[in-house]
Amino acid sequence: MTRPVKVGERVEAIGHVALEGAESVLHRSFFRRARGQSEAPPVVLGLPLLRLIEQVRNLKPEDAARGYEVRLRGSVIWSHPSSRLCFVQDASGGIAVELPRSLTTVPEVGMRVVVTGTSHSGDFAPVVQADQVDFLDLLPLPEPRPVTLEHALTGVEEGQWVTLSGYVRAAAATDGPWTRLDLTTSGGEFSAWVPAGERAQGLTGSAVKMKGVCTAETNAHRQLTGIRLLVSRNEDIEVEAPKLADPFSLPLRTITS
Repeated sequence: MTRPVKVGERVEAIGHVALEGAESVLHRSFFRRARGQSEAPPVVLGLPLLRLIEQVRNLKPEDAARGYEVRLRGSVIWSHPSSRLCFVQDASGGIAVELPRSLTTVPEVGMRVVVTGTSHSGDFAPVVQADQVDFLDLLPLPEPRPVTLEHALTGVEEGQWVTLSGYVRAAAATDGPWTRLDLTTSGGEFSAWVPAGERAQGLTGSAVKMKGVCTAETNAHRQLTGIRLLVSRNEDIEVEAPKLADPFSLPLRTITS
């Protein structure tokens, strides 16, 4: 008499082998419990626990949507009291973390945290839906890696702590506590979201270098359409060349020079 086979149980089988597509199948077969196997319950196969941000980032969208258990330890590289989203970085990279509603205090930039939660596919790259965030201690952030816009547009710097430079073409207030800067570089254009205030509005016409988190602007097909730099602190904005009071005061140069 046959009985159902449990997942993880070893068996011995005999029958007639046939090929069905790329698979070998046994027809008119019989099986029995493998000799020497104890009556211990079979191993239940599940998703592994992910402890490095790189492991989560490397998941395909369909795999990230399965909800891998995640337990990460890293430093907050972007946050704001009004946002339920922050970015956390460990030695392997950075990632977006959706904070739980039960968390009453948003971790500040530089706070080392332990994040426990599950993976999700995100709009462009995998993200972590946190169930619990434990605060450890406050430390200075490491120096960010300088990147070019051309490199950022490949998408590999999504969620990473970087430095980007550009010329500020325009500054526009938003509905929230942010000012949107539109910047131009030799490789194209990008935007930066910086703390609102007089300083942000006065950056138009300046060449700046900013520390922030690189994020992708995407369409409905998860395709990258642009780059947005998230800057949480005014001290992360360095003016390399201030706005000229009178641009026409510069000495004349020919186009070919």
